[in-house]
Amino acid sequence: MTLQQITASDIAGWDSLQDIANSFEKRGLKPRPKLGGDNELVVQLDDDEFIVIVNAGPGETATDFKPENRSRHTNLVATNDFETFTFITRVRSWEGSSTVELSIKRFRSRRSSSRGTAEKRTLFSRN
Repeated sequence: MTLQQITASDIAGWDSLQDIANSFEKRGLKPRPKLGGDNELVVQLDDDEFIVIVNAGPGETATDFKPENRSRHTNLVATNDFETFTFITRVRSWEGSSTVELSIKRFRSRRSSSRGTAEKRTLFSRN
């Protein structure tokens, strides 16, 4: 599979779980609608590797959605009405170890529009 990066223009259009899943699908990941729960979509990265896309509700934080098992070891959590996105990945410390660490990468999108114009701007910052 040829990997392609998600771009700022992709993220600027993310307003729903389906928008995010569509971006991944354009890059060769396969949607697995029967695997997700409420407020979740699952995409398949490889034979035994999945990404769970989650929409956190009011009062929930990204860390409330830590990956639960080895085959679904990456979660992408959207919070604050799709303005903050957090990748949480389970990472083994070293070969044969039972210790699991979490890698957390977060970025934020702020959308604004100029008065009197139809122009929308999206600013991204990495937290």
